Amino acid sequence: MVQETVYALNIAGCAVTGVALVFNVVVMVVFLANKQLRIKYYFFVFTLAITDTVSAAAFILSSNIKGKFLSSLVFTSYGVLTLNVFFVAVNRLLALSITPPARYDSMVTLGRMVVVYILMWVVSALTYFPLTYTGSRLTIRFIQPLIGLVILTATAILYLVVFRKISSYRPPLASTSGIPENDEQTGTRVRQTRHLLITFTLILAASFLCWLPISVACFMIYFSRNGTVRGIGDWFRVFYKSSVLVLVSYSAINPFIYWWRFGEFREALYGMMYCWRKKPTAVLAEASASMETVVEQAM
Repeated sequence: MVQETVYALNIAGCAVTGVALVFNVVVMVVFLANKQLRIKYYFFVFTLAITDTVSAAAFILSSNIKGKFLSSLVFTSYGVLTLNVFFVAVNRLLALSITPPARYDSMVTLGRMVVVYILMWVVSALTYFPLTYTGSRLTIRFIQPLIGLVILTATAILYLVVFRKISSYRPPLASTSGIPENDEQTGTRVRQTRHLLITFTLILAASFLCWLPISVACFMIYFSRNGTVRGIGDWFRVFYKSSVLVLVSYSAINPFIYWWRFGEFREALYGMMYCWRKKPTAVLAEASASMETVVEQAM
């Protein structure tokens, strides 16, 4: 009975990961094909979709091809996922703190945001690749979830700081004449930040819920007598596989949050689904041109 349950959970995990891979590829295509979404405001949403795609693909490959490289890539991608949510709060805190808004726009450029995203991968890779190749599997199962929980906790604290900063903002009265343009821009930026952070708070909550079961399972393995999944008991094998299923579901949940929270994304998605005005080749050509535009802006 236990063996059949574990097998079913493995199949479900592969299916959910496949769905996550397809959904996030669709998200990337929608962002690249729509000019309204190719702005700094949505940059870390786009990078989160990229990272979700990489993590889903790496998980599928590591399930069929055993090796330390793919395992390291899976750990690295999940590290980048947590860092990605963290830097959303950092970015919006800078947007609220740096005044006037034009100064923020000149300091936080698309090219610098691309560099930050690359550094996320570098830092995560420098953490997990050496750990996977030199450390014991038992040690990895303790350190990897611990790092994730620490980053998520720090992210939650930073989100509270940003929300407190938003709540302290007092917009000028609508009846006030001669409102400076900087005040109007600041008010717009505060509203944008609130909307984006509420969205990423949902993503952060989903991350906590999906990360917590596997973290508990890994800690139980680390502190057990023999340090193996099978050694704890058959019930734990089911719990461990269930926690893995919950973890991989995170990458499939995020596209639904984008669809729910971002009206521009919904419109762009529906436009691609029902684009009777354009031929498929024209849509692909526009997506290709959009990619070239993003690369040119980043250089």
